[in-house]
Amino acid sequence: MRNRPVIVMALLTTTCTIAGAQPTPPPERSPATAALLGAVVPGSGHLYAGEKLRAAGFFLAAVGNLGAAVYFNNHDACDLFSCDEAGVADARHLAVALYAVAGAATWIGSFVDAPRAVRRERERQRARSAMLNRIDWRFVVRPAESATPALRIGVRGAF
Repeated sequence: MRNRPVIVMALLTTTCTIAGAQPTPPPERSPATAALLGAVVPGSGHLYAGEKLRAAGFFLAAVGNLGAAVYFNNHDACDLFSCDEAGVADARHLAVALYAVAGAATWIGSFVDAPRAVRRERERQRARSAMLNRIDWRFVVRPAESATPALRIGVRGAF
């Protein structure tokens, strides 16, 4: 029991040393690579940049719209609508055109926004790094003010 303060001091010293270590920075992402990936597969440039939710949104929107255009183009009109050939064919061609344009616009939007996603992620990393560098943690170990021999251990942080 007499070694308890020594053990506590050793643990705190080890913790301070580990807490003071700087983490390795994330790899630097290239906007050109993100744009190229976004041009090949919609949303992949955002996934490369680290924006997973936006990547899924672009991918699902582009593939869903293009898939709907292919479906309506290849689908027999009498199964989906009434068999009035003239009106149904016009509506089907309009649906194919609208879905194809929406899918292509989403794909192009993914391609254009992918380099911006890399820049947005860089700014978020810089903000996180600046915030962590401003925090000054100090571990305080001092004798307690009571009559019994004890240590008061606390953590003080300045933001």
